[in-house]
Amino acid sequence: MCTCDSVIEGAPVHITFSIYGQPLPDVSWYFDGQPIIPNGDYKIMSDGCQHMLSISSVAVSMGGRYSAKAKNPYGEEELGIRVTVEGEEPVSQLICWSIIIIYMEFSLPFYHSII
Repeated sequence: MCTCDSVIEGAPVHITFSIYGQPLPDVSWYFDGQPIIPNGDYKIMSDGCQHMLSISSVAVSMGGRYSAKAKNPYGEEELGIRVTVEGEEPVSQLICWSIIIIYMEFSLPFYHSII
C-alpha cells in the first residue's frame, strides 16, 4: 500500500493507476475493502492501461483506503492508498488542496507463447 495522503473536505480527488498485463486485466476499485459502485460520488474511467477513480467533492466520511485490483488469467495484483480527509479550511488554503493526483504503476505477468 502507498503512503497516506491528506485532502481538504470538499476538494476533488483523482487516483490514477497505470496497469499493464497481457491480456489486459480487468480492474475493480475498492474503498476500505468494499467494491466501489460508480454513482454521483464516484466516477470510474479507463483508457487502455490508465485507470482513474474520481471524486468530485470529497467528504470526511470518504477518508480511508482506496485500492485497485487488477486480474487476468495469469495473476492478480492490488495497489492502494490511504486518503485522509481534513475538515474544511479557509478559502485561501483551499486553492493549494483543490486537487490531488496519485499516480502509481504496476504490471501483471505477461503470457508468452512458444510456437
